[in-house]
Amino acid sequence: MSPEACLEAYEATSREHDLDGVLELLDPEAIYWFSNGTCHVGKDEVAAAIRANFEAIEAEDYRIVDP
Repeated sequence: MSPEACLEAYEATSREHDLDGVLELLDPEAIYWFSNGTCHVGKDEVAAAIRANFEAIEAEDYRIVDP
């Protein structure tokens, strides 16, 4: 999968709050930095953080703009 296709798939699965779909796209050693300053290392921590965001923000219009 090309980087562009991966980013498009990430955006689509995130928009749908499809956690399994998002996780399929991530490396097991992924690192996520959130705008609140938190850092999550590894797929399990990242999954927990994304799940919490999906539960907290039910009606969002997730987009990736100008990567």
